[in-house]
Amino acid sequence: MKNIKCLFTSIISAITFLSMQSAIAAPNFEMFNKANEPIGIRILANQDVYTDIVKPGTNNQYQKSINTSGAVEVEIYPDTATTTNLTSQMKFNPTKFKYSINANGKTVFLTWNPKETPSLYPQTGKGLLRSFGGAKTSESGHSLTNNITQAQIVKK
Repeated sequence: MKNIKCLFTSIISAITFLSMQSAIAAPNFEMFNKANEPIGIRILANQDVYTDIVKPGTNNQYQKSINTSGAVEVEIYPDTATTTNLTSQMKFNPTKFKYSINANGKTVFLTWNPKETPSLYPQTGKGLLRSFGGAKTSESGHSLTNNITQAQIVKK
């Protein structure tokens, strides 16, 4: 009986440790691109600026740990070429969509789909568990329990 208690305590300790490690390492910003073409993104969060190209498809999410304590500005540059300098494309490409997100410390897991209205929206979850009322996860498997809502996304 004593060995079973020790084993049980060890298992619980290992699960707790691994859960804490994954929570620390998890990003709080994710962009999933459902367009047919790559998009350029520019994120402004508390004076920090991040830019990148997000290719379409399930394995190409952009993930980052950013400061979401205040407003997060997101600019989307559709049909961005992946072979040229992103900064120069943004400078000369007048086609962009700009959003302000009042994140208030929440995660900002977004989906871009120009065929939908609105085109930028919070990720809604995926997987079999979602169909049965299970925990919703982002496209890359992060929890959506603390994600922003559509009301927090304002198109500028």
